[in-house]
Amino acid sequence: MDPLTTKVASDIARSVARSAARPVGAKVRDYVLGAPEEAAISRALRAAIDAAVAPTGDRELDRDTVGHVLAMLEQLFQQQYFADAKAIDQPDRETALAYWHAAAEAAGWDLATFPLYFPWIVGRILDVLPEKLRIEAAKPDSPVTNYVVVSALRDLELSLTSVLYTGAAALTYLIPVSQPLRRTLDQAVRSARLADHAFVTPYVFLAILRAPDSLVPDILDLAHQGLAAEIGEILSRYVAQAKLGPFVELDWREREDVQAARLAALRHGAPVVSEAHLLIGILEAPSNTQRQLVAWFGAERTAAVKEAARSAQGAAVRLRTPGRIFPDHAEES
Repeated sequence: MDPLTTKVASDIARSVARSAARPVGAKVRDYVLGAPEEAAISRALRAAIDAAVAPTGDRELDRDTVGHVLAMLEQLFQQQYFADAKAIDQPDRETALAYWHAAAEAAGWDLATFPLYFPWIVGRILDVLPEKLRIEAAKPDSPVTNYVVVSALRDLELSLTSVLYTGAAALTYLIPVSQPLRRTLDQAVRSARLADHAFVTPYVFLAILRAPDSLVPDILDLAHQGLAAEIGEILSRYVAQAKLGPFVELDWREREDVQAARLAALRHGAPVVSEAHLLIGILEAPSNTQRQLVAWFGAERTAAVKEAARSAQGAAVRLRTPGRIFPDHAEES
């Protein structure tokens, strides 16, 4: 399945989901719910926030702090929802995290001193919330039935998109990893083995940042001057000081960021997977490093880095042999 086919099929999936949603209310996504609906949504929000914060309570926070965090999150989510019903219905995780980060700052929160890592806890709430909404919808005469029906249809859309993604991902095995990148990753694995460190994403990122002739430093500096040196210092310090656990033998080809890099190469029509594609893979494949990196960059800088990676790789792919090789046919006549 080529990238154009994937896009067309994905557009069809979105169209089907939108069409299917119309019988339950053409404007249900934009509908500002009334008092009973608000109460039901509030219960779902409280339940989702309780479930999200609960795993941290026994390990990290005392009871008073947990109560304070719960109250802050509940106030923020309910305030945003009642002002804009779409607050709990963002189109993707990156947009959602940016939305709630901005909402917290607008509310006067100091996220640097917030007791929990904010992108993580917001992600947990958004993961749990659909199930809590379904519980509310299952109650007799529930006022949120339509909302949940549309949510279920969106889940179907995402499932269809996932199938399309899987089909495209299968084709990525036809795209080889460039020889320089293979050498870089092999060396990174050897370094982790010698240090008896788990081969985690920071090892991969540091490797492509330091590789000879790598485009990654230029890409990062193009997005923000000095960013490459700053990230290199952070990664070097982390790899040297963090308790990463013992090394476990692995095949780096099976890593999710490498698979995401293959898919990026497929999308861009590239003949091989390069360091630039792997940088995109690191920014797209779910991992603890990816979540923190995207949260640190913010949506705008993340997009700028991806665009710089695409542009740099495109320039490399479009190299042409210079000069005249064969005689001009006109000269012979």
